Amino acid sequence: MKRKIGCLLIVLCILSNISAQDNFFHYASAVWIENNGNGQFYNIYSISTTTSGHTYTAQENAIEQGGGNWQSALFQDRDFGSHAANSHSLIFRGAEVKTYKKNPGNVCSAKVFYVVYPQGQRPVSPTFTEHNIAWFDNCDLSQYKFPDLPGDGPCNESGYQKWQSWASGGVGHLTENTVLDLTQMKEGKYTLELYYQVNGSNTVPNECSETVYINNGGNNYKANFTVCPVISLASVVQPSSCGGNGQIILTTAGIENGIYNQFYYTDASDVIHSFGNVQLINNSATLTVPAGVYKDIRYVSSVSGCSPSIAGNVTLQDPPLPQITGITQSNVQCFGDSSGWIEVSVSGGSGQYFFSRDGGINYTSESHTSPYKFENLPAGNYNIQVKDTKGCVANNCP
Repeated sequence: MKRKIGCLLIVLCILSNISAQDNFFHYASAVWIENNGNGQFYNIYSISTTTSGHTYTAQENAIEQGGGNWQSALFQDRDFGSHAANSHSLIFRGAEVKTYKKNPGNVCSAKVFYVVYPQGQRPVSPTFTEHNIAWFDNCDLSQYKFPDLPGDGPCNESGYQKWQSWASGGVGHLTENTVLDLTQMKEGKYTLELYYQVNGSNTVPNECSETVYINNGGNNYKANFTVCPVISLASVVQPSSCGGNGQIILTTAGIENGIYNQFYYTDASDVIHSFGNVQLINNSATLTVPAGVYKDIRYVSSVSGCSPSIAGNVTLQDPPLPQITGITQSNVQCFGDSSGWIEVSVSGGSGQYFFSRDGGINYTSESHTSPYKFENLPAGNYNIQVKDTKGCVANNCP
């Protein structure tokens, strides 16, 4: 169960000094982050413990051993890198806390509270989401350790307990579940901030009236990550007429709805251009452009610093041009009369054509099929031009 909690009060907690009066306390905690398919614990903190005359160091108690240096695997101030939006490559799967209780103390529950916000823009009163950390198991005194994985660790009294997200009936399910898929955020640079709360009692075995925090002295624990937008080519609509516009339709991820002037391309002469104001609605952007070759279509993100692009070229072509296949003529029969004619044959294009005898200044008012005959012509010079119903002009002369 998750619920939103408004953090209006900061409670200070000293973590490194456990007094003799503490009959319940926490001594190690960590979060499990899956980064590009590789999951591991990242330590929040660890301290040494002494019970029954035996001392375990902070290194021994740490949930993630870090190859012999537990502080090399700290969550605090870590940068988890850049991740494509909706790629599921950065997942906060859960958390773990190790606690200890001695008579008459009691430990009742453990929780982690987390919030995500743009880097450098922490709200004055962040709204944290609560996540319950389930009881996992007690110290196995036959081995003097926690027997479970991931994150076992030493222990030498029955009062040692482990709490882990999603645990049930002494079985761990940490790596199978998700607290928060961080790549579901929109493009940007973010901070994941968290703290822990452990409830119990120092004086009554069955009560849970006291609370202690793991909160870095009131500053909480913070790590950063970046979500990069994604663009891909969805489809291309060729221009329906010569000189008209076609469409390059992009699918996007991680970009809010809006109008953007951050879409660019490189032309055939390697000159960079902006597509201008591009409207993005529901993860789709339509680039309305004339025929041409559009190379390296890309989006330059001002909030994430990422520049996703489409590989290769996108080519838009005008419809095929009509072709003049033949021109025949008959001269006037007598000087000064208008008995001449010109017949024009055409193929290709849309199949319906407009014909001009003055080089395209004036065309027939209606379209015609091929061939078409200009009749009742006086003697003179005629410049024949043909265009089809898609506005495409024949560029040849037989």
